[in-house]
Amino acid sequence: MPLRDVDAILVVPQFHYDVAYLQTEEQYYPRCFDNFREAIALMERHPDYRYTIEQPFLVEQFAARCPADFDRLRACFQRGQLEISGALYVIPDMNLPSGESLFRQIRRGRRVARELLGADLRVAWIADTWGHAATMPAILRHAGLVGYLFTRGMRPESQRADMLWRAPDGSEVVAHWLPGGYAALRFPEGEELETETELTRLEATEENLIALVTRLRPQFAQGTLLCCSGGDFARPQATAPAVVRAWQQRGLPVRFGTIAEYVAILRQKAADLPLETGEFNPLFIGTQASRIRLKQWNRQLEHALASTERLAAVLGLLGGEVSADLDRPERLLLKNQFHDTISGTLVDAAFRDAERDYQTAFELVGHETARLGAGLGGVFNPSAFARTEWVVSRDGESTAPVTVPPLG
Repeated sequence: MPLRDVDAILVVPQFHYDVAYLQTEEQYYPRCFDNFREAIALMERHPDYRYTIEQPFLVEQFAARCPADFDRLRACFQRGQLEISGALYVIPDMNLPSGESLFRQIRRGRRVARELLGADLRVAWIADTWGHAATMPAILRHAGLVGYLFTRGMRPESQRADMLWRAPDGSEVVAHWLPGGYAALRFPEGEELETETELTRLEATEENLIALVTRLRPQFAQGTLLCCSGGDFARPQATAPAVVRAWQQRGLPVRFGTIAEYVAILRQKAADLPLETGEFNPLFIGTQASRIRLKQWNRQLEHALASTERLAAVLGLLGGEVSADLDRPERLLLKNQFHDTISGTLVDAAFRDAERDYQTAFELVGHETARLGAGLGGVFNPSAFARTEWVVSRDGESTAPVTVPPLG
């Protein structure tokens, strides 16, 4: 056997999806949906083939826009050939959104997957995002997740692929840094490369596979290696099933697999994994200031949503059933927390789309706040601390300083 200390190589076909980046959201959909149709065809022809979709948001769009094709996709999931790798609604920046927003990302992402496919997502797949806060294991565990996979940010002094990541409060998740990225392996195909980094993908020959595994094996803490095949918007490669079967016939321990399967292996061996604590920051810090209005709108909308929810809750406690219809503005908030959007690393047309989304969301939240507060004869403080503010009467004729207790 040409490979030493390797129990299995899990090949995970997928593509990295940008909600908006070098093109707008709408411009990307045809290419993504064509990729899905090709993946469905491959799964229907090859029972051993597996395919991974990163983000519930894109699955939701496919279901709404291509219902007949989505029925075929659901059938692939029911046969165990398809997975959604990430529980978050989109792959957001992991530093700029609030902790509350990350809970919202997980709640909505898991709900979409459960309602559309019956899937129970328990892993955070954070491909391409730069920077990871030290508190992430705590947020993940409180939200019901058990694993975290990322491509950027591993400390130079560590360079460990498999680890147990512990938050300051002691919460732990198994984590995996993809040393080969999400496009480590490329099967023979004639598609055009999307980015310069994809030039580093290896053509899937037996020699190159052995070289890749030999290079990466020292960074793994156990004998099963994860090897992603794909790239930015990469079309599923039709040669993959035949190539993998040929490798198997020559004795290589390789097969198609899923992210969830790999996380399950790490959890079984969690006691033997090296421990990591602290953050994986900073990276690309210039993006924390570029197109600053996106950051400001995000924070304003986060506060507006939370304030309106608190107002509805307090009014409900005061007598009656009160709810706020905030589903659409929350969806717009979470969509625009996608890492290239909120970071400002996107083309002008996509920026203008985000601006329109925020305007719509603010109008919707404002309408709900006005509706809920129409019968109030006082002032509501949505903050978790007492505040003294100048208050203007409804007729605008008088002002006065008012001190209001937390959530009072």
